[in-house]
Amino acid sequence: MFPARFSLPSLLVVFLAIYPAYSQVPDQCADQIGACVGPFVMVKEAGLGDVCSAFQTFSSCVNGISDCGISQQQKQMLISEMSSGISCGGTGTGTSTGTGTNTGTGTNTGTGTNTGTGSGGSGSGLNDPLFTAVVLLFSKHGCLQVPSQCSSSLTVSSDCGAVRTSGQCMFNDCPKIKGTGDDQRAADLLVQSGKNTFGCTFESNEFTGNGSIGVLQRPVWESLGLLLAAALVKKFLL
Repeated sequence: MFPARFSLPSLLVVFLAIYPAYSQVPDQCADQIGACVGPFVMVKEAGLGDVCSAFQTFSSCVNGISDCGISQQQKQMLISEMSSGISCGGTGTGTSTGTGTNTGTGTNTGTGTNTGTGSGGSGSGLNDPLFTAVVLLFSKHGCLQVPSQCSSSLTVSSDCGAVRTSGQCMFNDCPKIKGTGDDQRAADLLVQSGKNTFGCTFESNEFTGNGSIGVLQRPVWESLGLLLAAALVKKFLL
């Protein structure tokens, strides 16, 4: 769910170090982002194709968004976030350098060195992928950093009380999400994620503080792929 330091360090670095406090994905970009995210999520979570090929398509799609005010840094944040949990290898680069000297009468001497190093990148994914959907839902309402900030202190050994407080923090710090339908979607995702990651059982209103929030009430789907597809694709593509 919540990206603890043990599970999603790269996402926290991007959120907390690169992004200014009030940075957000523009609302007008939501449809285009959703069009990029939806197909990739269905491949990644439901196993409906080659995840590495789908990730390349997703990255190209996000980088191709140009007419809604999203910055290059925001694009890279989304790409980095969605790369968690996949490993597609990488390539390295090296440099070749050499020097030579010519000295003396009738004597020619020279020395040269050729060195190169390279390292490949790979994905890591101890995180619950449901958190990706939560971040995207909050970002729709100008609260891109809120989920990460509220959950940054959680660890694998955190108790259910700390997990509940983290979820409540998200809704308290992003009042604009309440009553939109996204609040119930996000709460349902957090309920399922709390169970998956921490073994905790919650009701959605424990996070939101309301008995019934949002315009649409969504069940928690048993299938992780369907849950993510519903949270992302239905919101962004319909």
